[in-house]
Amino acid sequence: MSTPSIQRPTTTAFFVQAALSFGLVFVVSSAFTLAKCVRDRQEVEEVTNRVDKARIDKLLIEQDVFKPGV
Repeated sequence: MSTPSIQRPTTTAFFVQAALSFGLVFVVSSAFTLAKCVRDRQEVEEVTNRVDKARIDKLLIEQDVFKPGV
């Protein structure tokens, strides 16, 4: 013979606590994701700026205005 299980109704306080916990976890994970996206974009811009600067430096070296015979 099995004993019947008693199912207690969910209280409002428990529901509010569960919703707030989910909201806090969601906000924290979203903040980390946003921070990573911003950091990645800054790194790409930094690399692009370095490549552009290297290209400009190379062009300036190749186009030496003080070179005789031009």
